[in-house]
Amino acid sequence: MKKIVILGAGYAGLMAANRLAKLSRNYQIQLINESENFIERIRNHEYSAGKELRTNKIRDLISKRVIFTQAKVECLDAKNQTISIANQNKKITYDYLIYALGSTANTKSESSYSVNTLWKADELKQVIQAKKAGSLWILGAGLTGIELATELKESYPEWKIGLLDQKPFAKNFSLKARNYFLETFYKMQIDLLENMEYRIQENGIYLNKTKTLLEADLFVQTFGFQCSDLGRRSDLQVNEKNQILVEPSLRALEFSNIFVAGDSAFVEGSSIRMGCVTAMPMGVHAAEMIHRCANDREVQDFSFGFAGRCISLGRKSGVIQLTNSLDEPQPRMIGGKLAAFIKELVCKYTVFSIRLERSFPFRTYFWPKEKILKEQDFSLNSGKLTSLS
Repeated sequence: MKKIVILGAGYAGLMAANRLAKLSRNYQIQLINESENFIERIRNHEYSAGKELRTNKIRDLISKRVIFTQAKVECLDAKNQTISIANQNKKITYDYLIYALGSTANTKSESSYSVNTLWKADELKQVIQAKKAGSLWILGAGLTGIELATELKESYPEWKIGLLDQKPFAKNFSLKARNYFLETFYKMQIDLLENMEYRIQENGIYLNKTKTLLEADLFVQTFGFQCSDLGRRSDLQVNEKNQILVEPSLRALEFSNIFVAGDSAFVEGSSIRMGCVTAMPMGVHAAEMIHRCANDREVQDFSFGFAGRCISLGRKSGVIQLTNSLDEPQPRMIGGKLAAFIKELVCKYTVFSIRLERSFPFRTYFWPKEKILKEQDFSLNSGKLTSLS
């Protein structure tokens, strides 16, 4: 019987565990996660704004065939195929490993808050609710920044909310979507500063262009994702964000029995971006590839095609930006209440998909498949990715 260990019970890890459980009864599957609860990180901004979120126990989301271990992984010995658990002398061995530890905030300043983890989102909620009113600037005007700004302003209209970004705002959206965002900000009285280089200081944000200090009661950072350093400490090849370098099949370089899924995986030259939209299919693909390896079959490249981006603008409005398969924006978009409804359906579908995959003996989760490599293809040559062009 092959022993398969999955590190991390986020969107990728849960999907991988449930898919493996139905592929063969000859697998002993162990899922290791530090928390006993599954965190819907795509809803953390809602929690910061005072919304009550449902708690999902990991044991309720996985197949009965999956052994769940609540523990923190301290060390991974990829060469000897062992895992060390914090505060335990016993080592866990494996035949195959799925590394799905996800990502968290790379906060540059201790004075900045974030919503990249549930406890950080709770920390922000507590400090906002403790004050009757104040001013808050969000650093980073990407998807999380936009959703957080509108959610907070809707829940706490007495607060002055602003978005600050070093890059052009909504550069990955169509002009129509950008204008919709700007119109929404104007109606909600949310400030926006774009193309603004700045430095984080103890007493505020120094704007280089205007040579002024932007003071506020709170600063929230919504950029700079960083992955666990476990891969780096385990001699796996990683990039500057601690993402593990993988083949297009999601197999780790130099270790044929390790597959990486979710935010922790980096495929050079691909269109994959971090998020549950890619993490869930990557988890399923990693499971399928381990099944192929265990049956002496060749692995296949991961393929995924984007369809659009869903952004909530509070509870009553939103934007659905249609894209091509490489996540490039198209002219068409959907806005308003319909977009908010679609966004909520998408959020609910993530957990529903995990439960479906757990409950039925046949495959239930599928996704649009396109080549993920943009300008060049890569092949494994002596353990490294090499351009074929």
